[in-house]
Amino acid sequence: MSSPPTVLSLTASMVNNIILDPAQYYFQSAIGYLISVCSTRRTIVIHEFRGRITRNELYEAAETYLGTKISPDTKRFAVHKTKREKKLNSSIENNQEIADTYQNVQLKWRFASVESRNPNKADKKFFELTFHKKFKEKVLDEYLPLVLEEYQKITNNDKVRKLYAMNLSDDYGEIGRNWGSINFEHPATFETLAIEEKTKKAIIKDLDKFVTRKEFYKTVGKPWKRGYLLYGPPGTGKSSLVAAMANYLNYDIYDLELTSVKTNADLRRILASTTNRSILVIEDIDCSVELQNRQLGNGSYNKKLTLSGLLNFIDGLWSSCGDERIIIFTTNYKDRLDPALLRSGRMDMFIHMPYCTTQGFKVLASNYLGINGHHKLYGEIKGLIEDVEVTPAEIAGELMKSDNARIALGEVVNFLKRKKFKEHDIEEDKCSGSEKEAKRMKRKKIADRTTRNCRKITTGNVRPNFFFMQLTLSGLLNFIDGLWSSCGDERIIIFTTNYKDRLDPALLRSGRMDMFIHMPYCTTQGFKVLASNYLGINGHHKLYGEIKGLIEDVQVTPAEIAGELMKSDNARIALGEVVNFLKRKKFKEHDIEEDKCSGSEKEAKRMKRKKIADRTTRNCRKMTTGVGSRRC
Repeated sequence: MSSPPTVLSLTASMVNNIILDPAQYYFQSAIGYLISVCSTRRTIVIHEFRGRITRNELYEAAETYLGTKISPDTKRFAVHKTKREKKLNSSIENNQEIADTYQNVQLKWRFASVESRNPNKADKKFFELTFHKKFKEKVLDEYLPLVLEEYQKITNNDKVRKLYAMNLSDDYGEIGRNWGSINFEHPATFETLAIEEKTKKAIIKDLDKFVTRKEFYKTVGKPWKRGYLLYGPPGTGKSSLVAAMANYLNYDIYDLELTSVKTNADLRRILASTTNRSILVIEDIDCSVELQNRQLGNGSYNKKLTLSGLLNFIDGLWSSCGDERIIIFTTNYKDRLDPALLRSGRMDMFIHMPYCTTQGFKVLASNYLGINGHHKLYGEIKGLIEDVEVTPAEIAGELMKSDNARIALGEVVNFLKRKKFKEHDIEEDKCSGSEKEAKRMKRKKIADRTTRNCRKITTGNVRPNFFFMQLTLSGLLNFIDGLWSSCGDERIIIFTTNYKDRLDPALLRSGRMDMFIHMPYCTTQGFKVLASNYLGINGHHKLYGEIKGLIEDVQVTPAEIAGELMKSDNARIALGEVVNFLKRKKFKEHDIEEDKCSGSEKEAKRMKRKKIADRTTRNCRKMTTGVGSRRC
């Protein structure tokens, strides 16, 4: 005998062939309601997010748990693995089902993803868990807690750290819900950091104490969180220290760009959407955003990002959202920060990242060259490091130039000497005026460098969603060698420019740019390569001497030479075109120089140019092709 739901389904199928389309919707809705009433099955829906912001832990647990339940009956599933993961990971695909059993209770899981019509909004994802209605209490009280328990075991045993960044805003122009992530595989550890040993021990001790004091924080009535301020010159390893802390604690990292945050309400949503056991990082806080006045009034508190909102985000009511969280700010210039941001309780520990010390250098030499003892150049290097301000990143850049310890350390010595001479020249310039003027120049130099680091970089109409996201030099630098530079292995980043002197010095420092390759105007050797490529000339040609002299006199690019060589397959004609082109270019340069002269000098240059022009004309008359004379 058929069950009532089956009878209703068959009835609906037959009636749909009889009634008109406008009435079918209402009929199907009524049938669907009757089927649900008569059915003995119940379905629990587990959405990815709870409300608009908070990620549902049960969703994450189900996703991980079901990856271990893939069976031969599963028709479609995904398999993924990063380079550093030891085994393959599986996950269920859209609209696929997985059967499970718990104490003879038959359960059926289904994963669904509803595509968003708005490209700025993430798809809606959820799991459906279906079972007989008489086992409802067993599923809620025993089975789902078991899923959570298994999830914790899996993540604790084989957890892959994640690095999160904000994705696009949702339909309402709000941020905080859509964090995108990648596996965080930064290799930094406390052992590889080029900082003082006592500083390392102090940080590790503080972290160890923090993670074991859950009951203490509860007893004293404080949120279980910790705030760190890392400050020091660029290139001293602040981002590497953040990575080392995450690796040591096995915490995920949320990288927050304040330039994408427009209101205090955004900050609250962001904090609520992060997970426990995580590090929230705001790099270059002094450059990230221009905070509004704290005393705004007129109900504008939530409409703008204010310093007051940032302070409440750190240690106000919303800071209690979640447990075991670390907030880290980094800055190159601590003295530029508002004192309210630095008070005890907001920043629990201040970590100064200084210029490279002798001890830090020895750590780098051990990391890069495997030198764990003494080297005869260490004495000279020690004296130079004490005399100049050099960052660990600059030292590392020199050490990477050779695997040979003697050569690499020699590069370090030469670099430090050049830096010392440069600083000596700067000091001499300061001595030319009064002491007050010298200090003013120093302050101006620091201020200019700070402004460059904080300035916006114009890249056209950059408007990815509802906000005008500001691309800053600071953000670009962090992309090159900050936390996100560890995304993947064996990668090369290349920048090109026509004018190196126009670039900010922060972009050019050693460690960011490992090699500087000058692409000059065409040389004689470069011309011969082009002649071989385009004309097949691998030996000498009678015009090479004249071409060599002209190339040394004018500025011509390989592209210009190639353009002339392509005018004919005949070597004599093509090289003649090159000669004529170079002479015309030389005349043009003479005209420019002549404009700068006057009187007899100008007339002398004009006569010289006329003499060369007459010779060029004679050469042009000698060049003929099968169809007649070839003009220059």
